[in-house]
Amino acid sequence: MACNDCSPNIEINYDSPWSNPVGGNFDCQGESNGGTASSNSEDISYNGTNLACYRAESGDPLDDVLQKIDGQICSVLGDYSTYNTYCLSNITTEKEFVETISGELCTLKDDFNDFVNNTYANEIITINASIDDLDTPDIHSNCTNIFSPNSSDTLKQTLQKISNSLCTINNDILDLSSVNWGNCYTVPTTPTNIGEGFDVLLDQICLLKSEVENSSPSTVIIDNSGSCLVGGTANDSLLDTIGLIKTRLCKTGTFDGSLLDWSCLNTPTLNSDTDIQTAFQSLISEVKSLKQATPTFDSNFTTTVQGCDGIKVSLADEAGTDHYVATNDQDTTPGTLADKLEEGSNIDLDYITDPGKVIISSTGGSNTDEKVKAFSGDTDPSGYLEDKLEGSTSGDIQINVTENTGANKLTIDASVDSNSLLQTILEELDSLDTSDALFQLFCSIKNKCPDPCGTVNDVEVIYDNN
Repeated sequence: MACNDCSPNIEINYDSPWSNPVGGNFDCQGESNGGTASSNSEDISYNGTNLACYRAESGDPLDDVLQKIDGQICSVLGDYSTYNTYCLSNITTEKEFVETISGELCTLKDDFNDFVNNTYANEIITINASIDDLDTPDIHSNCTNIFSPNSSDTLKQTLQKISNSLCTINNDILDLSSVNWGNCYTVPTTPTNIGEGFDVLLDQICLLKSEVENSSPSTVIIDNSGSCLVGGTANDSLLDTIGLIKTRLCKTGTFDGSLLDWSCLNTPTLNSDTDIQTAFQSLISEVKSLKQATPTFDSNFTTTVQGCDGIKVSLADEAGTDHYVATNDQDTTPGTLADKLEEGSNIDLDYITDPGKVIISSTGGSNTDEKVKAFSGDTDPSGYLEDKLEGSTSGDIQINVTENTGANKLTIDASVDSNSLLQTILEELDSLDTSDALFQLFCSIKNKCPDPCGTVNDVEVIYDNN
């Protein structure tokens, strides 16, 4: 974006038909003091090199050259009114065409940048998260003895474990080869799968149902010999056995828990007057509590039964004094305080200065934290300030952090590569669209500079009369 120097020193040489054949001098209107010269362009010849684009040759009349140039310009400009511009606005000139296309390109560029930097960037996060969920599904199992996945298992590993679990279920759990189907019934055909196994079980249940329905109490023989049923024999029928049981039950008195004196015991809530199990459970619970509350004594104590006055408990050595201490309830070897305290780093225990007491003193060590965090979320505040500051050694501006050991400080300074920074700024401005506000600001500042494109005052024109 360099400024052009519009005020050069120019030397223009004309080989003009105005040259006076008789040596007269001409003014700018073709007048002379010694003759006349034609001012018609058809009398002026082009004497330069051949012009390939305009198909003009040296010696052609100026009229012809200008007409050819006009034809070339018209062919370049074209008639835009006949062009199909589709979704673009109506275009009639080259300027409108360039500006319209540039505007559409800028809009497309902005839309593309918005898609890449926002829409696509947000979508790719969701897509990556979905892919991660597929790659590591983090499946949990309620039957880990058969299927035990890990949270870090990939999809392939999870499917492999499911396949192995299905094989385990099929080979171990659903395997019927070890079942004894003829344990108490004759099974003509051994089942080979779950469905056939259920069929066999249903057949056996149906046989049992049929036998029960077709049997009578008189045909069932029960051996009651040697039992508590008085008069029982080895060949009692079901009816006879029921009669013996009734006789035995009638001899047992009726239990009425409400008639018991529970006194200081917790009175149980009985389901009925004959709820013996609940009553016994209440008594057992009370005895258990009483047994657990009964103290036991080691060899340091003596016990003496005092009859109705209970038991007398006393120390085995009444003159002795217990001056031991335990560190906690897990300490099985109590001792003196001196045995239970141990000096740690930078700690001194003094038992002499004040007898009967322990003086705990610090012998040194740093009690100040000289480390620093980089920010509130820093989880590793283990460094000094110089460990938490980092300079930048790239780009046009470099930040340097150095130690000032004399002042016990850190020095932060910046160095600027002026040429590189200016080049970066110029390249950035050059890449801006002319409608951009920053570009307009740059042009506004530039326009305040002295105009290098003013009127040319130092042009020297030399007429060649040869």
